[in-house]
Amino acid sequence: MKRLLLTSASLLALMTAAQTASATTFLYSGAIVDFTIPATGTYQITAFGAQGGSAGGGEIGLAHGGGGAEIRGDFVLTKGDVLQIAVGGAGDASADGGGGGGGG
Repeated sequence: MKRLLLTSASLLALMTAAQTASATTFLYSGAIVDFTIPATGTYQITAFGAQGGSAGGGEIGLAHGGGGAEIRGDFVLTKGDVLQIAVGGAGDASADGGGGGGGG
């Protein structure tokens, strides 16, 4: 069993010589989701980071959290492999001028 830790949203796409690409999107649910690989092949996995928490109040006014990154990689996976996918959420805002926390 393979485990992926992703943030905000992830996209899993299958590319094989005989097939066109199909995509599965995973959004934040608060739970780990199992995904069983339907066919042996090369999969492109893309993960998008969530925006960070914002800071507000005090003398500095409102400062928005930073944008999330995007990463992508190609992986050779075998039919029947199970990926455990954990999708996190956006960071929380802070009312007292400090930066917000990370997502869950």
